[in-house]
Amino acid sequence: MRGRSGGSLATRVGIARQPSVVSPDPQPEGRGFESSLSAAGAGPEGAIVEDDSGADQNIGSPGNDIVKPGRGPDTVNAEAGDDEIALSADGAADMLDRGSGADLVIQRDAVDSLFGCERVRRKPFV
Repeated sequence: MRGRSGGSLATRVGIARQPSVVSPDPQPEGRGFESSLSAAGAGPEGAIVEDDSGADQNIGSPGNDIVKPGRGPDTVNAEAGDDEIALSADGAADMLDRGSGADLVIQRDAVDSLFGCERVRRKPFV
């Protein structure tokens, strides 16, 4: 699979299959996560972080990542790099902190909270 810059993406992070994963980061008040996916160990070429349904935490890498949170109220911390974050059209309130870099966010729900996002492409809201 190729990244936006044409280089290969060496790391793919999928949904954690345990019912509960303790996050190394403090969880926001009132937001318990069903799973926590982290690409922190990925190389400079970035990672693909993709989850399924549920309230999940998605953490990017210092590289150029593709982050695809699934259905449910997800939290995304994109970290550094020029990332692409595609939020789900699920009607659930996602929270996104994009981190540094020139990120592109595809927003599909009006209830999503976006912090520090300079490039947002809005798809039809649910």
